[in-house]
Amino acid sequence: MKKRFYIASIIFLVLTFALLILPPLLPGNVRPVFLLVYFIALFYLVIYFIGGLSKLFVYLIYGLALFLLLYFFQQYRFALIIIGTFIFLLNPLAYIDNKLAKKLDSPDPIEFQMLVKRSYFPIFDYRAKMKEYYHLPQTKKYYKKKRYYSLVNISTFALAGIGIFLSLFELNMMADDLQQFRLESILVFYIVISIFVSALIIYKKGFTSLRHIVKPMFFLPMPILAFMTDLPLHWKIIIASVSGLVGLLLVIYEIYSYFRRVTYHASSYLDTNNNYYVYANLLYEPYMYNDYFTTVGKYELNLDIESFNEKLSDVLAYANFRLFFITAYIDTGTSVIIYTQFHKNHLNSPELFSNFLEKKYKTNALTTITQDPTHEIFENKFFKTDDYIVARAVSFGKLMKNLEINKPLIITMYFYFTSTQGLREFINLYSVDLVSFKENVITIKTQFEIANVDYLIDLKVREILLNVLINDGHYIRITAGTRGEEFEN
Repeated sequence: MKKRFYIASIIFLVLTFALLILPPLLPGNVRPVFLLVYFIALFYLVIYFIGGLSKLFVYLIYGLALFLLLYFFQQYRFALIIIGTFIFLLNPLAYIDNKLAKKLDSPDPIEFQMLVKRSYFPIFDYRAKMKEYYHLPQTKKYYKKKRYYSLVNISTFALAGIGIFLSLFELNMMADDLQQFRLESILVFYIVISIFVSALIIYKKGFTSLRHIVKPMFFLPMPILAFMTDLPLHWKIIIASVSGLVGLLLVIYEIYSYFRRVTYHASSYLDTNNNYYVYANLLYEPYMYNDYFTTVGKYELNLDIESFNEKLSDVLAYANFRLFFITAYIDTGTSVIIYTQFHKNHLNSPELFSNFLEKKYKTNALTTITQDPTHEIFENKFFKTDDYIVARAVSFGKLMKNLEINKPLIITMYFYFTSTQGLREFINLYSVDLVSFKENVITIKTQFEIANVDYLIDLKVREILLNVLINDGHYIRITAGTRGEEFEN
């Protein structure tokens, strides 16, 4: 995926640079041809980036076939454009496309967090997973409201069809009049891009997220529209400048708002050893074992949990902007303690966060900074405690209830043993599967199906943990799901 991104980016930059530099140097009758070539190349570049070489090959066949038909049967061009739209949309050569994809393209999905520097991948991937959880109500609609799901699919299909039709129609118009530079073509292709982006947003995030991009998209083409009018030049400049500035400000505002749309998936439980409530960040768990975010910050604020929660969204947004993890916070009854993980190279971030907390909550923050490359603090404080593990199991059930999936829960627990005698005793109690056997360390998993009832899950998980402890086993992780599905995060 990285290779495809870099190739597509380089080609796009070269084409765009050529579009900005060459037209003034070319004869007037060549400029429209250059613009036509640019738009066709851009169209196929997007196909290559999204679908890889397989889709590029298949859609080149469609494009060449449509070009020949339009060339030899110009009197039927409108009908051919409609047919071409459905061919591009339905992809009748999908079988060949899929066969080629297995040989030519990487199976990895397009995930932009894969493009960042390796040491920052955990926090960017965490951001992506946090956004998925933020849009959980949208996912719930897909599960629960079949009409809504159908509406999303129909809207996406319709918008994609309109975008393809406008693209083909405008390219045909440009090919018919290669002697004249059409400013309208730029506007049409901006509309096409807006339509495709809208279709993607609706499909991925739903209709609510669409409104966040509609406002800036409305103002950004205004400068082009201004210069297409018959107004005096000074009015064109004023309208173009004002509308362009408003559009730019809206883009900046929506980007800022995007990073402020955060959430916190808490595993809330009572720590029975210390008698305080813990709110551990379940979304952080998959990223705890990394070599880069090893600076632990502990901040104690003298306030109650209600006062802390009033401004929790601001704290989460700050962490999102500054690229660090909020791993947990604790309600001791008299204070709130926040645990964080910073990148080891961000030396000033812990102190800056302390200053932020003091200004935000108008109280002193008792700060402790520790280097923890082995991640023992999070392990011993949260991850490997019985209360956390039980709450983790219960949280899977709550997630399924939230999605209104009314099925029994299948819980899988992973452990390792260094004592074969202890493992034999454990095998006598539970059905297990061998995962690995390396250097006298035996990794196993045990799986059980249980009704999605909190106290039943609590009792069963605690029972297994107790028997693991008795037989000198060690906890690794826990996953859950229903038949055919598994939820790790």
